[in-house]
Amino acid sequence: MPFRPGAKPKLPSDRYPAVLETAELLELAILKFLMLPKTSRTLGEALDYLKKDHRQACEFLRRHIGQFQQALADLKLQEQAKRNIKGRARVLAEAMAGADHNLAFSTHANLSGERGSWPTRLPLGVLPLILE
Repeated sequence: MPFRPGAKPKLPSDRYPAVLETAELLELAILKFLMLPKTSRTLGEALDYLKKDHRQACEFLRRHIGQFQQALADLKLQEQAKRNIKGRARVLAEAMAGADHNLAFSTHANLSGERGSWPTRLPLGVLPLILE
């Protein structure tokens, strides 16, 4: 029986590509969401509006609407992508990608430098599991 010190990962490593695909799927829909003009629409109504162009991504975000609201309001996630709206969409997509696997999104602002050493972009919700 192999022994590995530290916490047991919450997600098997063979599931990382699926979470990465989810992040890539969500990124464009979240970007379009962030570019919508500010109106009196609720978050659910905005997702319904975008659903015609991004069906899978909007259904995913609708299933996890509470967590998406938290991610939008999270100051540490906002701090990770202050420069432009595209970077903010990427950070939010990566944070939300692990929601189907019951992973909490990462709020570690210092992960951006550590992420660069990996050959592919890994969702922020998954990366702390690898680093443990």
